Amino acid sequence: MRNRVPLFALLLVAATPALAVELRLTAPADYQVVQRITPGTGVVRIAGELSEPAPAEATVEARVLDGRSEPVWRAIGVVADRKVSGAITVPAGGWWTLDVRVVHDRVELARSTVAHIGVGEVFVVAGQSNSANHGADRQSTRTRRVAAFDGTAWRLADDPQPGASGSGGSFMPPLGDALVEQLGVPVGFIPCGIGATSAREWLPKGTAFPAPPTIESRVTRTAAGG
Repeated sequence: MRNRVPLFALLLVAATPALAVELRLTAPADYQVVQRITPGTGVVRIAGELSEPAPAEATVEARVLDGRSEPVWRAIGVVADRKVSGAITVPAGGWWTLDVRVVHDRVELARSTVAHIGVGEVFVVAGQSNSANHGADRQSTRTRRVAAFDGTAWRLADDPQPGASGSGGSFMPPLGDALVEQLGVPVGFIPCGIGATSAREWLPKGTAFPAPPTIESRVTRTAAGG
């Protein structure tokens, strides 16, 4: 009797082979906040690549685990050789978990999971010191539903904020928490502030102005002096 449980477990493992093809997702990223397009929904773009080419008829399916309803697999895109792409409508809120898989003839070839995605409000934060981590005290998000993007990756928006110039504190964690509590959805910040910049430096590229800013290292002086 003592040998039956280990033998049964061994048979279960042998009967469930690991997926031979790997799916690496490039979008969405973990902790990414997607701007909602209606008060209750947003569209999450999905992109990735398989480690091996898939059959021509393979499809991409996705499901969202939001803890409120039974997750259902939905066909959302196609596979082109090894490239995976598609889009899925997701309810506002989060953090949700997103499962993506590639299927052929009802057989799952590969699967990947993003543990945290949110659909809510996204803000770009630009300017000088007050937007660039030059506060005296570093702060952290209390709700843990505020994220920040540095141009490459998303993460929880604990100071210092990624993408901005300083290494101190900012207003973004408490502001994000207040917005989360008011709106009931995750909040994403894209910080790109640079300390000691002037308003003139944030004009569209190529704009000329007669008076240079205090620090000229980020502007180009033209032949006419503008």
